Amino acid sequence: MRRKALIYCVALAAAVLFMDVASASAGWRLRLDVKAADAKNTLVIGQSPDAQDERDPVYDVPAMLAGDIQARINLDGYSFWQDIRKSCGASACSKTWTFAVSSSLDGETVTISWDPSSLPTGMRVTLTDSQDNVTTDMTGSSYYSYTNDGDRGFAIEISGK
Repeated sequence: MRRKALIYCVALAAAVLFMDVASASAGWRLRLDVKAADAKNTLVIGQSPDAQDERDPVYDVPAMLAGDIQARINLDGYSFWQDIRKSCGASACSKTWTFAVSSSLDGETVTISWDPSSLPTGMRVTLTDSQDNVTTDMTGSSYYSYTNDGDRGFAIEISGK
């Protein structure tokens, strides 16, 4: 009886100790809402242990572009609304997602918003506007805005601090 209790306690302790490691490697998702006037488009990026860094039919969702605002993630010459990459696991690595925003609403304010609490902890995550060369720390902010004057490219980079 004591032996069963001891085995149970050791198993419970191991489960508690490794819970954080399992949840961290389980992956994450970040929703990016791109809005201008009454138009809206949503992109999703993230990581999962069983995803691929290349085009992945399980996780990547092709973009079907239409409307006053068109946001799309660029990967291998294709456009996606969702791109989930392979998790780094315990090793330090960096990943970069590039995306573009097009809109016919010239002069309107375009806002890209996100929830910083959706980002993995202990990582540096930045959004760079390639036209204005402005970099935003996504862990310390929840949006980025600019005045629309045509197509615009962006990059989101995640790396160890």
